[in-house]
Amino acid sequence: MTRAIRKQVYDLTLEDLREVPVWEFALDEEGEPGQDEETVRPRPEIISVDHREGLFVVSTSFTAAGGSEYRGFATAHETNNAGYVQPTIVTETRHVAFWYGSVRGSRRETELQEKMAGAYQALETSRKDLFPLSWKMDVSVRDAPDEGVLNGFGYLVDVRERDADGTKRWRSSERCWS
Repeated sequence: MTRAIRKQVYDLTLEDLREVPVWEFALDEEGEPGQDEETVRPRPEIISVDHREGLFVVSTSFTAAGGSEYRGFATAHETNNAGYVQPTIVTETRHVAFWYGSVRGSRRETELQEKMAGAYQALETSRKDLFPLSWKMDVSVRDAPDEGVLNGFGYLVDVRERDADGTKRWRSSERCWS
């Protein structure tokens, strides 16, 4: 196998995940040349993930509402929250993420709509045929969820409010699913 020992998480391929189902964020190596907080290393010796021992992405199977099956990864975490688990489908050409973080302003909302449209196109599906989308990690995870269901693309909408003195301030509202 001629593969880089370290990769960026966004460069993981289907082949990488087939060959090594567990990858660990190399946070202890952050700052090394060419490495940062997105750098992962293969952990082929791990057969059961313990989220308390590191930050791991795990090969994951996805099943869409219409029956289509996909492969990708998710992060082992103690809570079954899309913002932490970051379920991601990997296609031959790109990654399709399902958590977009915070949205503030109309430009960001337009970008979000474009990303979601691109995701449907990459997966060759529609919202109706994709969601609810179930996911299950291919390796057991100790004391944490290893499966879940996504009802749509998740994000937080930031809302501008006025304080009692009239000052405008941003705050994060509830999670949204599109």
